[in-house]
Amino acid sequence: MEIPCYINANCFPADVFKNSTLYVPKGTVDKYKSTNYWNKFVYIEESDPTDIIQVSSDDLLISAQNGTITVRGEQNGHPLTVYTADGKMLGSATIKDGQASIATNLQRGEIAIVKVGSKSVKIKM
Repeated sequence: MEIPCYINANCFPADVFKNSTLYVPKGTVDKYKSTNYWNKFVYIEESDPTDIIQVSSDDLLISAQNGTITVRGEQNGHPLTVYTADGKMLGSATIKDGQASIATNLQRGEIAIVKVGSKSVKIKM
């Protein structure tokens, strides 16, 4: 996001602030370094975001393109739910043939929380 959204002190565990890299749009690193709680990240790097995101965890692949979030590699019958950063549910589906998709109204740069079975992942659209 060009302008850092509000997060609270407990948004991430302390080890995330120490061990993860926060990627922010080019030209915004100073905004994040001067915003409460985002400035706790030890590593903040500028990047050039694209319209396609892929996040992989174990055998799970989450991709986002044009507002649609697709999950592949999860067991059939597991629930998929997508939320906004402030916790509003955007949609739900059930994994079938190893995948499921949910169309959202999220725009580029917005945060989505993707819950698949017992796993949750934050992604930037």
